[in-house]
Amino acid sequence: MAGENLAQIKAKIRECKQRPQVECQIGCLEDLFLRTNNYLVALEIGHLLLRYFRPDEAKGYYEQAAELAPDEETKENIKKRIQELSERKRQIPVRLNFRDLPLPSFSVSIPTECDFKRVLREAFQAAKNVGADYLVVKAGDLHRHVGGYPGHNHRMPVCCEVMRSFLRCYKGEILNEPPKGNGASLEINYDLRARKERFQKPAEGESAIAAGGMVVGIISGALLGGVPGAVIGGITGAVVGTILGKSCCSRADSNSGKEGGDDKRSSSI
Repeated sequence: MAGENLAQIKAKIRECKQRPQVECQIGCLEDLFLRTNNYLVALEIGHLLLRYFRPDEAKGYYEQAAELAPDEETKENIKKRIQELSERKRQIPVRLNFRDLPLPSFSVSIPTECDFKRVLREAFQAAKNVGADYLVVKAGDLHRHVGGYPGHNHRMPVCCEVMRSFLRCYKGEILNEPPKGNGASLEINYDLRARKERFQKPAEGESAIAAGGMVVGIISGALLGGVPGAVIGGITGAVVGTILGKSCCSRADSNSGKEGGDDKRSSSI
């Protein structure tokens, strides 16, 4: 292959890798591979698939790259990588996508924060039950399953906020994020192997309710039993306030879903 053609292919690979979303990058590279049948493109696709926990597909592209490699040394290097991949395949974490989970039917016209939390918890449990290490959730997929999306009364900002709030309990990373922060294309990869409950910070509303409960407890305790009563009342009030804060699931936030995010009529990217 001429040096100029190889340089053009490398430039096209770089362009594909600059796409904002992983699936777009893979799709771009796959189209390029169909046009060029070049081993470098197959290698890049393999690297990207392996990075996102798709080892079987990665191996297929590595094998094609080995067949197309221009010299024996390159072929051997790629074959060694394939061998290493086969040997450690069992150690590669299993990643599932939310839309592939067999979740029970659930659909409401105007979902609340609690509805999103309920379905997300069910998804986490379902993924754990089949041995997954990671769960990838896209806001558009979650909202569609819960109900009310796409539509003029969607609750996408609430959906996205719930998804981000689960990062207080689980390690994870945001794979894709809309320019405005909230939207159907928000995608988060959750690590299901270890929770972070010991380090979880209470939500702002939970903290306020707990603090209010503590103040009320202190005042009432002081009136009834002096200093000892104030201490006991403060502790009791804080505990009760925390419980109420965590269980509070009101539909009063129905207007918040109308603000911000991607275009209301857009589908997930």
